[in-house]
Amino acid sequence: MNNIKMSVRLVMAFVLVALLGAGVSLFAIRNMSALDDTDTTLYEQEIVGLSLAKEANVQRYAWAVGLRDAMLATTPEARAAAIKRMNDWRAWSHELSALAREKAQDDPQLQAAFKKLDELWKADQQASEGLMKLLAEAPLQAAHRCWPTCAIRWCSPGYLR
Repeated sequence: MNNIKMSVRLVMAFVLVALLGAGVSLFAIRNMSALDDTDTTLYEQEIVGLSLAKEANVQRYAWAVGLRDAMLATTPEARAAAIKRMNDWRAWSHELSALAREKAQDDPQLQAAFKKLDELWKADQQASEGLMKLLAEAPLQAAHRCWPTCAIRWCSPGYLR
């Protein structure tokens, strides 16, 4: 090594460092590819499924808003429209929940959560059927002069005078 010229030693050191850099770069690129695949799987399975479950919950709350609208309806047409919206929102909530369940097929913990959700849906369905029977028998609300604002704020006794 002492007999080699300085320029050759520098070239050999440069080549050695370049090969070492290339090796580290290949290792990093391969790991970044694996990380990208894992990230894509995480997004497609977990985040999209969570978003679908969240949206199903929002549609469930929209059903409750439809129930309120049906109770406050002043005409048979308004009540029928509210009930139709309720049914549409409930169906959409079930569809979103089924899509979320498909995303969670590989996770036993999530499958157990969906099984519990199914039990809760059954109880909710029975309760909503009972509410629908009561709603069918309930009289329509009488329209009064503050009606356009009732949807925004509740009428106080002083407001009706």
